[in-house]
Amino acid sequence: MHCLKPGGIFYIVEFHPFTNMFNAEWTDLTEAYFEGDVTICSEVNGSYADFNEKFSHLAYEWSHSLSDIVNSLRKEGLILEFLNEFTYCNYNYFPNIFPCNKPIV
Repeated sequence: MHCLKPGGIFYIVEFHPFTNMFNAEWTDLTEAYFEGDVTICSEVNGSYADFNEKFSHLAYEWSHSLSDIVNSLRKEGLILEFLNEFTYCNYNYFPNIFPCNKPIV
């Protein structure tokens, strides 16, 4: 099954997988960087579309190294034209560490 038209653009916005190695307080390393088969399960409120939505649910995540992500895309024939990093975050993933509305320096 193909989900991307020929000539289409695949754009992913992601946190660096290194961030998944720490506990919520960023005081201890609790996960390994190269073990993407580990399932991270956490209870979250709201959704990615509306964080103020009044419901809780379990979220399941898997961490992948940057090489896993890039090599998987290349294996499927996608051409990597650029890889950007930004000084701001797209989601307040670390409210006690980095405020989302200010540049990370």
